[in-house]
Amino acid sequence: MTARNHHYLPQCYLNGFAANRENPKLFAIDLVDRKSFWPRPRNVAAARDFNRVEIDGHEPDAVENALSGFESELGPALVRICEARSIANEEDRTLLLNLVGLAAMRTPRFREAMDDFQKRVIRQIIAMTVATPERWESTKRGARESGHLSPEKDLSYEEAKRFVTEGQFELEIPNTRHVVNELETFEHVLPIVFERTWSLIRSPPNANFITTDHPLCLVRRGAGPHPPHPPGLGTRNTDALFPISPELALFGNFEMGEPDVFDVSDISVAEFNGTMALSARRQLYARDDGFPYRLSGDQVHRHGAALLEDERFVRRPR
Repeated sequence: MTARNHHYLPQCYLNGFAANRENPKLFAIDLVDRKSFWPRPRNVAAARDFNRVEIDGHEPDAVENALSGFESELGPALVRICEARSIANEEDRTLLLNLVGLAAMRTPRFREAMDDFQKRVIRQIIAMTVATPERWESTKRGARESGHLSPEKDLSYEEAKRFVTEGQFELEIPNTRHVVNELETFEHVLPIVFERTWSLIRSPPNANFITTDHPLCLVRRGAGPHPPHPPGLGTRNTDALFPISPELALFGNFEMGEPDVFDVSDISVAEFNGTMALSARRQLYARDDGFPYRLSGDQVHRHGAALLEDERFVRRPR
């Protein structure tokens, strides 16, 4: 049976944020619908056929099955990291950083951005084909020679120009193209992930880290002005934040000499959670509604139960 509900964040990762791994449930907040609920990890951070491919010689769920193999190794590694409160084990750290790399570009936000980019490029190419009558005739001739346009079909330059100018068409990028793009991007992203120096942040008792549907957060360091576009994973003078569990998180940059371990205060956890909540695409996940959060400039931190009343966290559907 072909799996149809595909997680872009592994269930074994989300399970670590549940209070009970044997019967896992998360406290979740939807920042668009402005509601809280208690879902099981299998019911969040997923989309129908997200990893489905249509490639000759491969099953539609070939990529999903390959990722399941990775997750079968990742799950025990995450448990060991949480029990040891350490990322010193090289094999476990490698699996964790692979998860960071996947979370950088296998999310709806990345896919939406790539979909928009590809469509803009295609529209520009289409517009170029009707830039002049000569260009249009050359395009038709090439299409006939390659077998993509039958000789009996013809469209005048005026008709084609009007068709393009008035936008009488819709573009759709096949899901297979998105999946292939993401896998190819991952090959370039992973070495950049490993170039950063990653330190471990450990929370104090009763101050839990949260995660989100976009858990890798990049923050520019230093005073502005900053470029208007968001930083990339390879951007210098940025800090990368990635929650591992309610008790542990990663902090990585290019400027730190050696990895370290930091036991932080509840105020630091609140600031971390505030940053994560602001960077979420739509949802955030926690052990319970008691997690602290704080925005830069706040005098005191608040708790998760109050977040839905905080107008600074309004989200619009994307």
